[in-house]
Amino acid sequence: MRKTEFMKMKEIDEYDKENEIAKLNVGDKFLYGRNMVNQKQVKKVGEDISYFTIIKKTPNGAEYGSVFDIMEKDKGDVKNE
Repeated sequence: MRKTEFMKMKEIDEYDKENEIAKLNVGDKFLYGRNMVNQKQVKKVGEDISYFTIIKKTPNGAEYGSVFDIMEKDKGDVKNE
């Protein structure tokens, strides 16, 4: 996953989790929980990252699963941070 895509990823508030997740669509990616959100500040290009993605929408909410990926530099980015 490209660095800018990861940095723009939606952060889900733990106090309104169900309502915020219900607004997402299949394929949407999000961060939930302090450790996942903190990755934006500490992870560098080439390091592993984790996030959630919506797999299926149901009348009662949504199914989501965790994804493990590597942060990649953006196209045209000469710095490797």
